Amino acid sequence: MRYNELRHHMTDRLQKMLSFTLMRLVQSGLVHRSVYAQVSPRVEYSLTETGRSLMPAILQLIAWAKEYFDDVVKRQLIL
Repeated sequence: MRYNELRHHMTDRLQKMLSFTLMRLVQSGLVHRSVYAQVSPRVEYSLTETGRSLMPAILQLIAWAKEYFDDVVKRQLIL
């Protein structure tokens, strides 16, 4: 995906945080950054094999969060 596509899909569109996060994901080997030298410079990001191997765990965590989010929030409000 291109940077602006990623930014569009995010709920908080803080450009600095997205740039920092992408940089760290590239450094950690989870994301690959491709730079295309053209008149309007283009950069695309994609998951590496390592990044793709992490997806089942992330999807499982998302499913858990969807199931238990309300319970967790209710408990936080009580405290």
